Amino acid sequence: MLRRRRHAIPIAARASSGHFLLIYKGDVDKSLTAYVAWADGKIRELNGVPLVPGDPNVPLIADTADITTPPLR
Repeated sequence: MLRRRRHAIPIAARASSGHFLLIYKGDVDKSLTAYVAWADGKIRELNGVPLVPGDPNVPLIADTADITTPPLR
């Protein structure tokens, strides 16, 4: 009984786990298309907005900057 509790499937996963049983009852193409769309959205969410490249002719650190004592701000 303890083993079942410790390794039980979470409630949120139970609803979606029914789609991946050995005897599948449902539209496979529709389920996979929806899952791929969801996964692609999550990947876009994790990647975030792409950075805009700066001007390559402008140095990141000014030539006159004192790099021996960087500010701690």
